[in-house]
Formats: sequence, structure tokens, C-alpha cells
Amino acid sequence: MEIVYLVFFFILGLVFGSFYNVVGLRLGNGESLVRPRSHCPNCKHVLKAYELVPIFSYIFLGGKCKKCKQKISIMYPLVELFTAILFALSYYVYGFSYELVLSIVLCSLFIIIVVIMYTPVWGGYLIHLIFKKPWGSVMATAYLAFWAGPFTPYFPLCIAITLGIKKLFEKIKSKRKKTSD
Repeated sequence: MEIVYLVFFFILGLVFGSFYNVVGLRLGNGESLVRPRSHCPNCKHVLKAYELVPIFSYIFLGGKCKKCKQKISIMYPLVELFTAILFALSYYVYGFSYELVLSIVLCSLFIIIVVIMYTPVWGGYLIHLIFKKPWGSVMATAYLAFWAGPFTPYFPLCIAITLGIKKLFEKIKSKRKKTSD
């Protein structure tokens, strides 16, 4: 029965991860969460239901828009997958408890903030605050350590994840800088 719950939380994470993409990107760009409907950022093609299935749509469409064939950012399925993993891990670590709810809420906020950081409007500012200031990295590590539990043997992993995310965003920033030049 445990595996059924893990799969349930994984699927729930996929669905919420897809929504967090919308929330993060639209809030980061100052757009409405409700309108317009989900669309291709390049050609504005309104996506149909089968084009919105987390991860699978990306795979079946070959990572491209169905209409204009423009490449879709790998960020979309990665956010969905990462959220699914965090939700499943939250259940695995905490079971059905108030800690599970707290963990899912904190993971959700973390994912949305990461997606907002990816947007050009807020991204540079948040990346600067979290990864360029010493206290920002400490806060990110503290969040991960809280999620993993106090005095956990996973604390070095929390530090590694924080540094990995920091390195990832440095690469994204340098790639954007090269593209804008």
C-alpha cells in the first residue's frame, strides 16, 4: 500500500509542478494567473488539454511547440519532475502527518520561488539575494536542512543541493548574458 501512496504523491507533484510553472512564470513577468490560457511563449498558440500533461506532453511533442516548432524550455518538465520527487520524498519521510503538509507547503513555495528566479524580471534580483549574498545561501541551506530534519545525516546533501542550485543559476545567468550580447 505504501507504494500506492508514493505514486499518488509523485503524480500530485507532477500536476502541482505544472501549475507552479504557470504561477512562477506569470508572477515573475507580472501577468495574470487566470488569463490568457496556457500558450506557447513564442507564437501564442493556445495549448490543448493533451499538450498540458506534465512531462509526457514535452516528450511526445519532442520538446517543441506543436504549431511553430520552436524549442520549449527544458525548465518546464524539470520543474514538474523536481516537484513530483519532492512531494513523494515528503510523504516517504513524514508519512501522513502535519509535517507532511508543512513539507509540501514549503517545497511548493521553494519551487515557485525558483521558477520566479528564472524569469527575466525578478530572476536577476532573487538570484542576487539568494546566491550572491552569504546569508542567502545560508537561508537556502537552512530551508533544505529543515525539510530533511534537524541533525540529519543528510545535512551535507542539503549543502550540496544548495551549491548545485547556485551553480545551475550561475550557468543560466552566464548563458543569458551570452545570448543577449
